[in-house]
Amino acid sequence: MEHAAVAKALDEIFSTIIDGGDYREIDRYFTPDYIDHSAIGDLHGSEAFSGMLEGFRAAMPGFRHEISDLSLVGDDMALWQIHLTASFTGEFAGAQGRGQAIELWVANAAKFADDGRVQEHWGMAHDALGILLSQMGIDAAAFASAD
Repeated sequence: MEHAAVAKALDEIFSTIIDGGDYREIDRYFTPDYIDHSAIGDLHGSEAFSGMLEGFRAAMPGFRHEISDLSLVGDDMALWQIHLTASFTGEFAGAQGRGQAIELWVANAAKFADDGRVQEHWGMAHDALGILLSQMGIDAAAFASAD
């Protein structure tokens, strides 16, 4: 795994799939047994992952992610930061957005399969989810009890 190749893949994943909402190439970047770990829970497979993205896209249409501080760890892991910017104008967890500005920094990690596709991802931890919910005006305790 080379730094330039991982940087290019992450740029394509974020610009095309995550920010762009174009899932036609999702299997090119993610393995069939892909797992996404976050404070919201573990998602299994690209269909569950794209469903989660669509929920966030509905809440924050036009959200954008900037990648920084990419580091490789061993032969199959990468760490990086994401800077998320958005406006909460849709609906999330029963709350209607009023145009609240969203700005969030999130540490990310991924494990890559031998073929270079993402096999496992660790993203938004509980602290980042709490910040996001606060910026949305959603009570974190009420959100947690809704699960």
